[in-house]
Amino acid sequence: MNMDIRRQQPTRTVLVIDDDAGVRETLRMALEDWGFRVICAPDGEIGISRAVKDDPDLIICDMMMPKASGFVVLDRLKNQFGSKIPFIMLTGNESEHQRAFAEVLGVDHYLHKPVRPLQLQETIGKCLPFAPVSPVP
Repeated sequence: MNMDIRRQQPTRTVLVIDDDAGVRETLRMALEDWGFRVICAPDGEIGISRAVKDDPDLIICDMMMPKASGFVVLDRLKNQFGSKIPFIMLTGNESEHQRAFAEVLGVDHYLHKPVRPLQLQETIGKCLPFAPVSPVP
């Protein structure tokens, strides 16, 4: 994306919710490199609180976490915000049953870990048209 266009667009905020500090940090660094403001939460309960407080433009959330699973987070936030905030669920689990349940709850996209940077960029682009995402080198 042209750097001038990127600067003209408002900075969008992404909330990353994952109990794995390494995953949170990797996602944070990539998203910041792509021009996003990033907020991180180490579990579902804190993630719900941060979403309510910070009103992010996009949520990327792990499925299996302590305190509140990604399903609980998705259900509560979709009930509160409706489809206003796109929700991407990340999981290391390949169960079609769990994917179907996430879809019933209103997940926008469901990605398997480890997620490739290009795949994540493409998915973010579907959620946030004109998102400030630079191509992966």
